[in-house]
Amino acid sequence: MTSHHCPCCRSVTTADGTVLRSDGQREALYRCNGHSCGTVFSHALPVGAAPDDSIQTYRQARDAQDVIRTDC
Repeated sequence: MTSHHCPCCRSVTTADGTVLRSDGQREALYRCNGHSCGTVFSHALPVGAAPDDSIQTYRQARDAQDVIRTDC
């Protein structure tokens, strides 16, 4: 992941983390560190970006997983 300029104050900001979008692509999340800015923005990662192995989506989950039952 690379640093990007904040769209509001143009200060250079590093990525805080990534998320997996519903279409299967990964997106890097940024929070501006600029003085009194704090803007949150994101950028799509390239398709070939290495996935984070610690994230498991429902699509990748096995069918035989335990079901959590609630009384709600």
